[in-house]
Amino acid sequence: KLRRIRRPVRDGQRDAGTGGAMSHPLDPYVTAAIFAALAPFFAYLTWRFRPQGDEIVTINMVMFVLNGTMLVLVLFVVARVLVRGTLH
Repeated sequence: KLRRIRRPVRDGQRDAGTGGAMSHPLDPYVTAAIFAALAPFFAYLTWRFRPQGDEIVTINMVMFVLNGTMLVLVLFVVARVLVRGTLH
């Protein structure tokens, strides 16, 4: 039982294109579409709750971290698409 559970993990590590959460070809594009749909919402929230005075520094740091995380995730998805296109 344990061997059967562990085996797909090893296969996924050996071949980056198969196994794992993002094995389906459409997944990167679905993820990108979700981020594209969420981007205006985050932009609206940033504008709607734009701070005044001393809050600005704190809120700007939080938004900077959030936007950086979003950018890293998008780049990660793009990298996976490029790697998959190169391997296959």
